[in-house]
Amino acid sequence: LAGADDVVLLNSDTQVTRGWLTKMAACASRDDRIATVTPLSNAAGVFSVPVRNQVNAIPEGMTIDDMGFLVERMSMKLRPKAPTGNGFCMYVSRAALNAAGGFDAVNFPRGYGEENDFCMRAGKKGFFHVIDDATFICHQRSGSGGDLKKSVLPASMARLNRLHPEYRLRELQWLVNDPLEGFR
Repeated sequence: LAGADDVVLLNSDTQVTRGWLTKMAACASRDDRIATVTPLSNAAGVFSVPVRNQVNAIPEGMTIDDMGFLVERMSMKLRPKAPTGNGFCMYVSRAALNAAGGFDAVNFPRGYGEENDFCMRAGKKGFFHVIDDATFICHQRSGSGGDLKKSVLPASMARLNRLHPEYRLRELQWLVNDPLEGFR
């Protein structure tokens, strides 16, 4: 499948589903220009299902693996491009890391925005980012960051927008043309 030296970022407030890593690696191996692969989740901003930018409860009577199976079964396996990945669970290719460099601990010393910065830098090196719309990971949003996020996020987003002025426009354009809208 994908490269043996690839990396997966996985927050401590996630619960993985059956076959998640194999599916994400297979998605990454589809094109050597794929920098990152992000799965769908119940609580991961624009990567959330069924409603984006919302914390979605797992339906009553379903397990997390049931939800993962449902997402996989309903998926059209579009693997759409996205302007960035999401660090709650993000498969990162070694080729993109080598080309764009690692995560920027100087500008993002406490996190929140470092994966977006990396994705923008990788994009400038000819890589792109995809959503594995057949893989689901449960996420307790902000569970791994707690109150830190509230204090760090505004300054981190300001730095991200200063370093990559095109970031917000790309994000907004993607939201307007959300390729997963029908799936949701």
